[in-house]
Amino acid sequence: MENKTFFLLLGWAICLAGALNIGFSLLTRADTALNVLGVVFLAVFLFVSVLTKCFTKNPFNR
Repeated sequence: MENKTFFLLLGWAICLAGALNIGFSLLTRADTALNVLGVVFLAVFLFVSVLTKCFTKNPFNR
């Protein structure tokens, strides 16, 4: 595996972990507005991920 592919996967893994942490921490709050914001945040992150094909394209195929 090339260094570029490794760092790309590592960067997206860190972004995914951070986004899930932020989104789910907003979902567990007692305030309804923060719950809605958590759902919107996770939906936007999922939309951007699919739009950029970051989790749907296999970088290991040559």
